[in-house]
Amino acid sequence: MGLLGNLEGGALATGLNVGRGFLDKALGYEWGLYFKDKDTGALKSLFPQARITGIGMTASANAAQTPLEDGGFQSYNKVRKPESWTLNLVFMRDPLRTAGNQGKVLGKLETQLENASILFLKQPGHTSSTVTLVGYDYKREARSGCDLLIVNLTLQEVRSTGKKVIQHKDGTFAEKQNMGHVEPIPRK
Repeated sequence: MGLLGNLEGGALATGLNVGRGFLDKALGYEWGLYFKDKDTGALKSLFPQARITGIGMTASANAAQTPLEDGGFQSYNKVRKPESWTLNLVFMRDPLRTAGNQGKVLGKLETQLENASILFLKQPGHTSSTVTLVGYDYKREARSGCDLLIVNLTLQEVRSTGKKVIQHKDGTFAEKQNMGHVEPIPRK
């Protein structure tokens, strides 16, 4: 029986997706999770040997409402929530050990989860806004073998605001507003 006959449904699909990842890389499509190098400022891949088998994005907004007479509500404002991304990565250990130590992969994920570093998610035709890792999970099964690590990442958009500076017509800058004395709330 051939190689494809020995693979079961999930493992076959993963194998085909990984093969597609190699083809995309050969064609120059960029898929991956990147960080900005402190020295050069260039984007570098966080997991260069990983193969991406899927990317998903969820975008939503909340409509704030105000109560009206007779128990009704009127929507008056809409606030967009940060985007949530899912990223499926496959790490294979081959005889050449190109995917590296899988323990190091999980250690790197744990480090990313603990700190609030800014990452960039690239896919063909689109680079996401800045994201950070907010969760991950992995599942190892006998059918995928001990050399295949499949990790699902959950990323969330990071929104940062700049400092607002107000300059008057005469060229002077506005001073910060003194909001008065603030009393701390006593702890119970």
